[in-house]
Amino acid sequence: MSKLSREKYKQVRGECLNGYVVLVKGSSFLAPIIRWATNSKVSHGEVIFTDRNSILALAMNVMARPTYLSYLCGNAKNFCVIKINKPNDELEKAISWITSYEEGRNYEALALPMLLFIYKLPNNKITRPIKKWLNKKFDPTKDYCTELTYKYLTSLNLWTFSLKEGENPTPAWTYERAKNCTNGEVEILFDDFN
Repeated sequence: MSKLSREKYKQVRGECLNGYVVLVKGSSFLAPIIRWATNSKVSHGEVIFTDRNSILALAMNVMARPTYLSYLCGNAKNFCVIKINKPNDELEKAISWITSYEEGRNYEALALPMLLFIYKLPNNKITRPIKKWLNKKFDPTKDYCTELTYKYLTSLNLWTFSLKEGENPTPAWTYERAKNCTNGEVEILFDDFN
């Protein structure tokens, strides 16, 4: 963890509560590809939860297991924490649901190439049916990182995160929706993308 990352994480650690969401500009070899494909600064998303004295983050990733928030933020170039303005009991119930939902599910390995194709195709009357067809090809028994985050957010009935036809819950989409929220459902607790 770099000194700068350590300092940024210290700023926000005490405020990261169960049920908040973290979005990062990751440092993995896939991160720049995801950012390029989605024209975004953000490449990954996870749900924050606490376990005794540890702050963890849960996402559908290749290893499909929780990571320490300090590790996730410390290895990210930038990160953002989204506060979910819901009662604690609703957040706890949603976390319980998403952790049991994730058990036994697999990572959607085709998500990245499919998203690249969907986002890099121009949007016109020829490509719209192709994009729609590709969206239906995602395996419903598998998820990718922000798809799991999206399912968590929608389990809380947050209007901010309602998908419109043709949209995909990418890290960029989640970040923009949270940043532009005006109804008070969510707020940006920390954001060093700007």
